[in-house]
Amino acid sequence: MKAGFRLLHLAALLIAAVCFSAVAAAQSDDEEAAVAGDIEMAWIVSAAARAAIEEVWRNTRSFPADRTETGMSPTPSDTSFGPVAALDVTEGHVFVSFGGGAHPTLRGKTVVFSPRVKPEGSIEWVRNRSMEVPAADDDG
Repeated sequence: MKAGFRLLHLAALLIAAVCFSAVAAAQSDDEEAAVAGDIEMAWIVSAAARAAIEEVWRNTRSFPADRTETGMSPTPSDTSFGPVAALDVTEGHVFVSFGGGAHPTLRGKTVVFSPRVKPEGSIEWVRNRSMEVPAADDDG
């Protein structure tokens, strides 16, 4: 009887572990989707700034130094929506900062979209992870 009970107990623990793993994986997928959604929102919010930067590039063959050279106000927090707390422009790079509406892993962080000039002169935009700014409380 004890061996049967132990086997049943072991099976119950195994089932519980599998269920816990499935729930944890689902939560992980949900978190990844939420983070990806916030980054997508940063991309959408930055559309006007990116278009203005491209226009400056087409007209001058140089990138705007700041927001005002793109026709935006000088205040980064003037461009905010949902998870995006502020948007700044520096030498053609678009810095999008996340605020309290963002997923907790993104709050206080900045995503950077950088222009790359293609050989024919058009611009493609890339997420520039090397320029991204971590939250102040991050270790690295």
